[in-house]
Amino acid sequence: DSPPESALLLLEKLLEKIGVVSVSTRELIRKIEKSGGAAKISGAGGKSAGSGIILAFHRDLEVIEKSKKSVIDEKVKEINKLEEELSKQASVLSAEAR
Repeated sequence: DSPPESALLLLEKLLEKIGVVSVSTRELIRKIEKSGGAAKISGAGGKSAGSGIILAFHRDLEVIEKSKKSVIDEKVKEINKLEEELSKQASVLSAEAR
């Protein structure tokens, strides 16, 4: 028997080799691996945003929870920035329409 980490690491490397893992997902998986865990993509979609899931395993659940919170915080910042940009663009378009 091999530990779950070994299987996840191997499967993820194979998925990366065939080119179905996006750069941002690879970065997140590397963070999980650096913390002592393992992860792989799963599900439909491929490289587009919001497709599939990341299956992660770590012997210390608290580490995964902290990683999850960190990712959520980063995504909230990205969304807020995009909302600001859209608001500015809408103001410009509104002013041009007058």
